[in-house]
Amino acid sequence: MEVCPPFLRGGNRRHVGIGSDFDGIDERCEGLEDVSMYPNLVAAVIRMAPETTDEEIRGFLGENVLRVWEKAEQVKEELKNAKPCEEVWDGRKLRDWSL
Repeated sequence: MEVCPPFLRGGNRRHVGIGSDFDGIDERCEGLEDVSMYPNLVAAVIRMAPETTDEEIRGFLGENVLRVWEKAEQVKEELKNAKPCEEVWDGRKLRDWSL
């Protein structure tokens, strides 16, 4: 199993997450046919990048996504009473979606 090369090369692993939607796909990776095979994925990451920490593994298995969603909720709360800023649209044309 070849695992997420960018994840293994370093970069910011706090920006990596995986999904588990296997519906509607024609091909699956050998050894990762469904979510029950996630331990194979974790084992491959550890084998290919032994310096990967438990925190990074928890992150890509779900904590990174939860962190981003939590921040999005905070921003939503901060902006819920804000009025739209029309200056942002200066010189732009809104698309007519009614077509």
